[in-house]
Amino acid sequence: QKFMSIAKRELITTIFALLIGIIVALPHLWGFIKLGSNYFPLRIHPQLQYIWDETYAYAPEVYKLAKGQLRGDSYILENNNQPFLFLGESASIIPLAIIAKILGSVSTTFAIADLIFPALLFLLIHLWLKKNKFQLTFSILGAAAPIIIPYFSSLVPFLEKEGTVITGTIKDPLFLSRTPHPQISTIFLFASIFLTANILDKSSKKALFLWAILIGVSLYASAFVGSTIALSQALLLPLLFIKLK
Repeated sequence: QKFMSIAKRELITTIFALLIGIIVALPHLWGFIKLGSNYFPLRIHPQLQYIWDETYAYAPEVYKLAKGQLRGDSYILENNNQPFLFLGESASIIPLAIIAKILGSVSTTFAIADLIFPALLFLLIHLWLKKNKFQLTFSILGAAAPIIIPYFSSLVPFLEKEGTVITGTIKDPLFLSRTPHPQISTIFLFASIFLTANILDKSSKKALFLWAILIGVSLYASAFVGSTIALSQALLLPLLFIKLK
C-alpha cells in the first residue's frame, strides 16, 4: 500500500510536469499539427518578439556549437573563425546544441526545448520542496507558480489591456517559451538557490564541491542570472564562512 501511494504521487507529479511542458510548447505543437512539415519554429516576425529573439540571437549560437565550432563570432561572417571571448550564455546554449546535434535540426530543437525545459524546471522546484517535507499539493503549486504566475503579471489590475490575453501578451504569449532565456537560465538560477540553501543548512565536502561547480557554471547561464548569482553569493559569503568553521 505504501508503494502504491508513492507510485500515485510520482504519477501525479509526472502528469503535471508534462502538462507544464505541453502548455509552454502549445504554439509549436499546434503549428506542427496544423502545418506538418511546412511548419518552421524559427522566423522573424515583428509581432512575435520571443521567436524573433530565438531566430536572430540564439539559433546562430546553437548552430555554431552543434557544428563543433567552439570559436568565432556567430553573427558576423568575417569574424567566423576569429577569437571570440564572449562566453556569457554558454551554459544555456550547450544543452540546446547537444539536442540539435542529436536531432539534426536547430529549428526543431527550439520547439522541443519548450516541452522539455519548463517541465524540468517544474520537477526541480517540486523535488526540492518535497525534499524539505512540503506536502504534495503545496509542492506542485509551488513548482508551477514561477512558471505560470509570470503569465498573469501583465494582467494586474486589468483582465485585458493592450492586446494582453490570459496567457500573456501578443508579442510574448508564454514567458517561459523564450529559449534559452529565461527558459534554461532560470533552471540554473533555481538550482543555485536550492543548493546554496542546502549548504547553509547542512554542508559536506561533496555538497560544497557540487555547489562550487554549479555556481561557476551558472555564471555563464546568462548575464542576468550570472550577475544575480554573483551578487547573492557575495552577500552570503559571511554566512558560508561561519558555516564552514
